[in-house]
Amino acid sequence: MVLKPLPFDEADRLVSVWNAQPEKHAHEFPLSTPDYVDFRDGQQVFEALAAHTGTSVAVLASGEARQVAGVLTTADLFAVLRVAPQLGRPLTRIDSAPGAPAVIMIGDDFWRSEFGRRVDVIGTSIRIDGRATELYDTPPRDPVTFVATSALLLAMATLATFVPAQRALRANPADVLRAE
Repeated sequence: MVLKPLPFDEADRLVSVWNAQPEKHAHEFPLSTPDYVDFRDGQQVFEALAAHTGTSVAVLASGEARQVAGVLTTADLFAVLRVAPQLGRPLTRIDSAPGAPAVIMIGDDFWRSEFGRRVDVIGTSIRIDGRATELYDTPPRDPVTFVATSALLLAMATLATFVPAQRALRANPADVLRAE
């Protein structure tokens, strides 16, 4: 099998960082938000760090509400991937601060279907899970970058759930209970 390289600058330098809890047989355990912030602020190895997780949200934009797959992320994800928005401004750490107004970035398909690709939608409010959320930008239109970013996030989310699930299936429940 031959895989096409990811369309990111220095894609070979992208890594995933996990928490480990060997006493619970958890070797790829997601970082909590406080652990992530401590790690991000205390490390001197990585150029940038970002956290993300997959989610599903109810979106009410122009008409009927619908469930949409999404990604919750810190502001640094696009800097890590070196991807710029197609419209609007990039996220900043101020956007991720506790108490900051909620902001959202929508994909090109959603932008087209809900807003007819109107450029005046930046700064408008749409409802996400019943909460007013400011639309701050749209992602790059380059389909290769968009698909590769989506594929990378999907692969990371799959590994985040599949690998621990496979390990759990191999574990003897009696041994796990004795270890705890």
